Amino acid sequence: HGISKMFRYYNERGDTTKIDELCSKVDYSINKLNDLLDNLLNWSLQQTNGIACHFERVQLRHFINDVAEIYNDSIAAKSMTIDIAVDDHIFIWGDYQTLATIFRNLLSNAIKFTSRGGKISISAKVKDISVVIYLEDNGVGIDDENLHSIFEIRERRTTPGTEKEKGTGLGLILVKEFIQLNKGTISIESEAKKGTRILITLPAAPITS
Repeated sequence: HGISKMFRYYNERGDTTKIDELCSKVDYSINKLNDLLDNLLNWSLQQTNGIACHFERVQLRHFINDVAEIYNDSIAAKSMTIDIAVDDHIFIWGDYQTLATIFRNLLSNAIKFTSRGGKISISAKVKDISVVIYLEDNGVGIDDENLHSIFEIRERRTTPGTEKEKGTGLGLILVKEFIQLNKGTISIESEAKKGTRILITLPAAPITS
């Protein structure tokens, strides 16, 4: 709404440079709205048992690259870097669509709470019959109080990002429930002003002949 008002303002003054700048903000806003609607739809389906999981072999590196590509513009806009160090031979066993929702939310949060020029890294290793995935950032981190209740629905508004990005607080709740649907676990280690490390454990895909 605010951007549309700014478009009219600068259009009346013939300021095409400002209008060009606003176009990138429109793209960003649309992506955030898409994420929000996707989360709301998935949340409502989950609450009514309307989510049907289809388990399959998922090559982790290609999967992470596909998810990260969605946020290339957001990462570039904050002059951030992302390092994906996942071996080609690692496959997980899960539902592609719910896994995509999980990692979109986690990566979006990492971008949101990492300052301009920061770094995000994603790595993975096979451990017995599971795959452990690490998503780390050097962002603002999470204090003990918020970390304790991070997977709970709270009445208060969520913390804005480093550049005042807004959220609904629904994403991490959905992440936890979808990880459980994929027979996995999630834990978060964080310290205020030092960054966050997320550990996700998912089933490794069966070895095919």
